[in-house]
Amino acid sequence: MDGVPADRQHECLSIVNPYRPELFVRSFAVDDEILVEYDLDYNPRNPDTFDNDASFFLRTDLFFPRYDAFESVSYPRHYMTVGGDGGMKISEFQDGAEFSNAASFALPERSKWSTWLTHFHRSHIGHVSYITIYLCYFCFR
Repeated sequence: MDGVPADRQHECLSIVNPYRPELFVRSFAVDDEILVEYDLDYNPRNPDTFDNDASFFLRTDLFFPRYDAFESVSYPRHYMTVGGDGGMKISEFQDGAEFSNAASFALPERSKWSTWLTHFHRSHIGHVSYITIYLCYFCFR
């Protein structure tokens, strides 16, 4: 993994569809946005950047205790977020509660090989306002 310094490789992971393990969650830029999509590992949209685009640094307790954030390897200081429409994208870090809420994920079960990715969207007073569950496996690279 060219884009990951040796001292940070233990923090790096990829998110894989558990029912179709050839599908990886990856980032890609379209116009002014960086979107999140599934892409095939054997025939990716952009083979030259696939490994980095499908890799994230797991940042535990970054914004809230017991919540995780996923920093893009391809786009440093950019994190996986959930937008107002519920869609996933990669957003540049912004100092503030709205960004922290959108970039915070709770992993109810921690396993090196697999887990559920659960996003608890937090309101400005810290209450859970909705829950979105994505079935994913985490593969630590």
